[in-house]
Amino acid sequence: MSHYGVEPADKPKALTSQTIKALRHEEVKGISRRRLLRTTIGAGFGLWLLEVTAGTLSFLWPNLEGGFGGKVSVGTFDSLKNQNAALPFSEGYPV
Repeated sequence: MSHYGVEPADKPKALTSQTIKALRHEEVKGISRRRLLRTTIGAGFGLWLLEVTAGTLSFLWPNLEGGFGGKVSVGTFDSLKNQNAALPFSEGYPV
């Protein structure tokens, strides 16, 4: 089967300026390419903004039991001094 002998049903008519203007102002059926592009860019930007916000909040949210300013137990001063004998922290390290 070839399409070499197939003729169009109606001969195409020349497009006049009035016909072109009418086609430009005709409503698009379904969703236009411009609206699709705007929607996907907006959705992508919104998703990115949501991810940045969630990441920032998870970074700033305290995960300690006591919240901000909670007490952390590191041991006694003598045990720290024995474990870090090379560091002069009893004299105010780091200086």
